[in-house]
Amino acid sequence: MGKDQPIRILIVEHHFLVRVGLAALIGSQPDMAIIAEAKNCSEAIHLFNKYKPDITLLDLQIPGMRGLWLVKEITKGQPLARIIVMTAPGKEEEARHAMRAGARSYCVKQEEGQDLVKAIRTLHTSQLPDDRLPPVL
Repeated sequence: MGKDQPIRILIVEHHFLVRVGLAALIGSQPDMAIIAEAKNCSEAIHLFNKYKPDITLLDLQIPGMRGLWLVKEITKGQPLARIIVMTAPGKEEEARHAMRAGARSYCVKQEEGQDLVKAIRTLHTSQLPDDRLPPVL
């Protein structure tokens, strides 16, 4: 990907209003583009495999098969996938489990939007596979 290409992002979030808010935040960034949005695990796997996003923002509390399973499923096929998990306040331990399963960073949903934007940029430019980024707290 060239420097003039935007960071291609997949959003996996089951709450419509949260998805819309994330898309608006990311869409306002000149160096980022939403390539797809998923509301459940099966959509997320299909869209991840179809588009191969640069960054996947993944809600850990997604219904059905749950976010931790989804992290494992994505990284099983793409071990270097760049996944930032999003979690509710008080659920940070689940996020740490997701990081052990292959996620690269996490953020708590109550944080400022610019912190998430910074985390996306940082993860996009990080060296893999050894880099694990600290959480956005």
